[in-house]
Amino acid sequence: MPSRRNHSADQRGEADGAVRLDLTAGILARIVLSLASGSVLLLIGTALDRVITGEARAGSWIIGKALSEANLATENVLATWYSSALLLTVAVVAGVNLAAILGPRERRWPVAAAWFAAALLFILLSFDELASMHERLTLPSPEIVTDHLKTWAGRLAVPILLAGVGLASFAFHLKRYSRKAFWLAALGLALYASVPLQEEIEELFTEAATMEPWERPIWSILLEEGAELFGSLCFIAAFGLYALARNRIGRAPGEPEGPVQLDRKITKILMIGVVAGLVIWAATFEFAVPASFTADGKGIPANWFAAAPALLAGLVGFQAWRTESANRGASRLRPWMLLGVSAFCLMLSAAHGADLFFSDKLWPGSPRLQLAVRAGAASTALGLASALLIWGRRGASRIGVFLWGALLGLALVAHPTSAMLLLALGYGVLLLALQPYLIVGPTAGSRPEAATRSDTERLR
Repeated sequence: MPSRRNHSADQRGEADGAVRLDLTAGILARIVLSLASGSVLLLIGTALDRVITGEARAGSWIIGKALSEANLATENVLATWYSSALLLTVAVVAGVNLAAILGPRERRWPVAAAWFAAALLFILLSFDELASMHERLTLPSPEIVTDHLKTWAGRLAVPILLAGVGLASFAFHLKRYSRKAFWLAALGLALYASVPLQEEIEELFTEAATMEPWERPIWSILLEEGAELFGSLCFIAAFGLYALARNRIGRAPGEPEGPVQLDRKITKILMIGVVAGLVIWAATFEFAVPASFTADGKGIPANWFAAAPALLAGLVGFQAWRTESANRGASRLRPWMLLGVSAFCLMLSAAHGADLFFSDKLWPGSPRLQLAVRAGAASTALGLASALLIWGRRGASRIGVFLWGALLGLALVAHPTSAMLLLALGYGVLLLALQPYLIVGPTAGSRPEAATRSDTERLR
């Protein structure tokens, strides 16, 4: 554990040229409360979609469409994208902890491997939420399990058990730094574990129905979907509290809470790895998996390969906006352009996840209007890319922004079969192009980045 003196020196040394995240206890609480509010609204929307039927629904196209998109129990809608986005956000916070542990102050490889596994697990869960892979896959399980478990929980019993044991062990590691993080992780794990149990209970009721098909009650749907959403929120809070607890190590009692700082090289390497992994994964899925495997009306896996990197680019763009706003000497227009890119990417992520771009869901029977919407989104991307090319930072970042605008513009007007791979590549390139904007520049009270050795000696 570093001493307080060394910790302060590290803080001064990393003030400039480090990736700094605006994460404090207050900010984390506001994030979790905001996401919890969104989750409650979607649960209400799910209930209303079951209750409001007939003339009340048919009388307004907007109401009917809004309720359909807010139903967590259906596939390829905004509500499903939101649930998948929460899981991917858990993976992002796990990635932040991984980058912090791999930093120059302390490198504990076993702990880093555990955080890598946690991030990978939640990435897979996010993919499964949008792609419905757990309903399609069948993995070998002991007969004693498959004889008693009739749903997908029986077919996937082994990976479910391994993931549960891994997360339970991981929760005890969190306890070393924060008891609140431990209890939140334990609660999140319990909520996740209840989902396959609820599926089995539903299957028992379905088999017991003899006279007419059993219709699942609303409370059962809300209980299952709520368990998934609030389980994700528990892990977001737990992983965030862990990051804050580690960040306070070595600080003097009463010392103000500082931002979470990450090594710029480690952060860049991890981002390159994420982008390369997503693109290779998308290409493998596109060319190796037969179309008949996913042509069953369930979740569309290809949508996740566009929605996930778009969400990551939106989150990175938002932090870039905050960082650039605090950088001294930065252009006044640049932060707002980054905020525009962030909002645009988040909107596109939701549209990809809900299958709004390459289907006729919005305007059935109006292909020209659907194409006009995609062309408008492509034009907006080109406009934002042009603005960042003019007023953004110079160097390789500009090349990445240009490639993003070109790839996105081409993908949104291309054929859907080839568009998703272009979108995954485009958002991945943007993610790397935004990385330099996360680096903290000279701020008030800190020495300039270009300080010479003699300047440094005088400051000492």
